[in-house]
Amino acid sequence: LIHFYKRFRMLKPEGKDNVLRLCMVRLRMPEAEARRKYKAFMQQYVDGRMSREQFEHLASESLDGDSNVQDLCDTVFQLFGGKNYLEFYQFTVITQLQELDLPSEERLKWMVETLFEEGKDLRRQDVEQMIESTLILEYGDKTMARRVREDLSLSHLVERASLLRKLKRSRVLKKHYEKIISQNF
Repeated sequence: LIHFYKRFRMLKPEGKDNVLRLCMVRLRMPEAEARRKYKAFMQQYVDGRMSREQFEHLASESLDGDSNVQDLCDTVFQLFGGKNYLEFYQFTVITQLQELDLPSEERLKWMVETLFEEGKDLRRQDVEQMIESTLILEYGDKTMARRVREDLSLSHLVERASLLRKLKRSRVLKKHYEKIISQNF
């Protein structure tokens, strides 16, 4: 897990207080809710880790037998470095992504701000993996991630602020968001 956090240049949430602080600050979660969710998670998963099988079971219950459960699980676990477990913060990031009342164009920005530490250079392959996973989670569109990667044309290392500017200017994303808005009306 330490390798994952170093690789993604994320803040490493060690200890209950740091995890809760990250949930409150980065996930915009009220303290009482963060504490309640943390306590419930730790009671359910005593070692602090939700296995892939446990996540698949929970996802299949939540998605009411949707056939895309396996794809969802593959994407979630790819997003967090391919481990066979999720820790509380990782699980909470995924659930918050679905629960937050944000417009589509804000969700990718939220993921960048949530996952990557400010002021650190990010490796292109890590950013591309995050973008691909997020777009698949959000829209179920595997080809869009490739088009966005090409549109962004990232250098080997990129700063978080620069990435956010590039995402905001992305023609592919703007076109996609316009399509979503037009379909909703």
